[in-house]
Formats: sequence, C-alpha cells, structure tokens
Amino acid sequence: MRSILLLATVLTAPALLSAQANPLVGRWAIEYPGGMQIENGVPTPIAATGVLTITSEGDSLIAVLVPGDTSRPTVRMTAPAGNGTKTFVQRSEATMEMGSGTETRTATSTWILTARGDTLSGTVERAIEGLDLPLGGAIPVTGTRQTSP
Repeated sequence: MRSILLLATVLTAPALLSAQANPLVGRWAIEYPGGMQIENGVPTPIAATGVLTITSEGDSLIAVLVPGDTSRPTVRMTAPAGNGTKTFVQRSEATMEMGSGTETRTATSTWILTARGDTLSGTVERAIEGLDLPLGGAIPVTGTRQTSP
C-alpha cells in the first residue's frame, strides 16, 4: 500500500508543479529604456513606460508590451516556461537619424526579467546590426504588478 501511495505521489507531482503559476505571469506597469539617443558617441537612454502582459501558453511564456507612447508599436516576445529569471529576445527595426539622412537597421533587444511578489525587475540590452557604437549596456527595467496571474 505504501509503494502505491508513493507511486501516485511521484506521478502527480510534475502535474502539480506545472500547474503553479509562473511569478512573471500577470499584467505589469513598467518603466524601461524605449530607445537610445547617441550624440557624439555618448549613449543616453530614452525613458519609456508601458504595460507588459505575460501569459503562460504550453511550454512558453508570451510577453506583450504595449508602450505608453501610442506611436510606438506593440511588441511580442517569448521565453521558455519555468520559474526564475527569464530571457526574452525581441527583434525590431531601429530608425537612426544620421548626418547623411535616416537609416533603418535590425535591432535586437534582450530582456532579462525576474518577479518577486508584485515587483518586476531586470534589464534590457540592445544591439543594432552594423553599428559599432556603445549602446549603454544592460539598462534597468522596473515594474509593478497591475493584476494577479
């Protein structure tokens, strides 16, 4: 009887663990670097706000960022499911105003996020293809939970 109970516990434990909500799942009011201004080779982050909604779908976390500045597009990113710090990667187009005119290049933003209770923290680091300028490294992202998972 004891071995049957142990077997039942072992078989149901993974289902119970996967049913627990990821701490990142929810709706967050966030502050993040929405872009970068580079003047004379010196990068200055452009502060932005928005709402980041993270859901769990199958084996993935889906993050949708709706910027507070409605002229910016909504962003969708994914990361593998599981608890702890998560890395989301976003690819987008970066518009650069150069002395010779405007250029568009592919930008990659790497978001590293952690949730503790109702507080979101992390960083975002950007790279622009073909641009050999410092972009400020990893810049802080902060947030407060707006709704529970």
